[in-house]
Amino acid sequence: MFEDYMRHRYIIDELEKTEKEAANPNTEWHTHDEVWNEIWERRKQNV
Repeated sequence: MFEDYMRHRYIIDELEKTEKEAANPNTEWHTHDEVWNEIWERRKQNV
């Protein structure tokens, strides 16, 4: 039960961080395609 609480707490903490980052006017946003292109490029380098 404590592990469930800790997982739940971790998720809440991460969501709070994400909300703060999204509200920051200096946050850099990327398009869906930019994100996937970056993922595929990194994946190619690790093969």
